[in-house]
Amino acid sequence: MYIKKIIGKKCYLSPMNTEDAEQYAVWLNDMEVVNYLTLSGATITVDSEKEALTMISKEHNYSIVDAETNKLIESAGLASIDATNQAAEIGIFIGDKSFWG
Repeated sequence: MYIKKIIGKKCYLSPMNTEDAEQYAVWLNDMEVVNYLTLSGATITVDSEKEALTMISKEHNYSIVDAETNKLIESAGLASIDATNQAAEIGIFIGDKSFWG
């Protein structure tokens, strides 16, 4: 189940869920998907992805879910948050290739 935290016209952000670990593991082991990610040389297991999701879900990381189908399509998050200068890095990972482009 996904919780609609921030709602857009085509998708919404939801808190990350460890139940999605298997889907993320499939995406993160697809060389075409991870070609430009630092994880490209890693082998990701479902268990290691559950641990990773547990850790990053406590920060500013969210699942991106298609609003029409409620299907997980990707994730997005903020890192290196600098409140003083109101700046941060954003990362977006589109795992579902049918949403590329």
